[in-house]
Amino acid sequence: MLGSNPPQHKKYRELADPFFTPAGSEKRRGLITQIVNELVDDFAHEGSCEFVTAFAVPLPVRVITIMMGFKLDDIPKLKKYSEAWVLPLRGGLSREEEVYAGETGVEFQHFIHATMQEKRAHPDDSVISYLVNEARFDGVRPLEDHEIINIVDHLYIGGNETTTFALTSTMWLMLDTPGVYDAVRADPSRVKNLVEEGLRCESPTMGMVRNAIVDTEVGGVKIPKGSNLHLRYAAGNRDERMFACPARFDLDRTNSARHMAFSLGETHCTGAGLSRLEQNVAFDVLVKRLPNLRFTPNRNDFTHHPNVTLRAMKELHLSWDPS
Repeated sequence: MLGSNPPQHKKYRELADPFFTPAGSEKRRGLITQIVNELVDDFAHEGSCEFVTAFAVPLPVRVITIMMGFKLDDIPKLKKYSEAWVLPLRGGLSREEEVYAGETGVEFQHFIHATMQEKRAHPDDSVISYLVNEARFDGVRPLEDHEIINIVDHLYIGGNETTTFALTSTMWLMLDTPGVYDAVRADPSRVKNLVEEGLRCESPTMGMVRNAIVDTEVGGVKIPKGSNLHLRYAAGNRDERMFACPARFDLDRTNSARHMAFSLGETHCTGAGLSRLEQNVAFDVLVKRLPNLRFTPNRNDFTHHPNVTLRAMKELHLSWDPS
């Protein structure tokens, strides 16, 4: 689905999109709110945590695991698959790392296929069950197993890794920019713009690889057919023709949602609605339940994982006044 071109791309998207649009995602608000509060319950009394492992990772993982139809007990295994999936995007892998990523990817495909077999025998309201038992490509034929595996593979990875990165980066920006945390705490309705401005400034996915299928020219640069391109669409989020003082995190920016973090057009990120909802619910609860939220002194170096495509912090240590 991710690499297909029109008109096939739209036909695949039509099968998955209803689960992840703003309207489809809204049906999961109760589930998301429950998971957010359960996670905060685990550490609110302690007064500090490492945010990535305590919250930013488990929230989207639990949500997408339930939605897709996997078992929560399989989360450790699924997390291994996710990390192996994004490993090649880092670039510069050793031979051993390349083999590990490939073998783990195949293992993930077999795991998806086994789950598909379970859903054929025992249908439910999950995404995998729908794709196996009800979905029709172009409204005509059932999907083949390899098509389902590919769709599920992309939906699962896209449904947890990038939201983890977005949650962490926005938390960092909120606490690092003077006045933002206090403004959001005083007026929770500003969480929505907090999330959009975070996505603009620190897009979790900075671009996408595509191949030119015809000779073309962009901005005076000739691109021969067959060229491998990395489209850095997140650069558009720092375009001063669209965003005044683009390097500044501005909670009052009125057009933050015009960012390119989820791309645009037909290839707009399928999970955009779900990710936005998870982030909005998360920051609404976090800001309310963790008073005097701040960086833990002398614990953060704010380093990021080396990666060509993804923008992700390694860790983020936070403190607050425990309730």
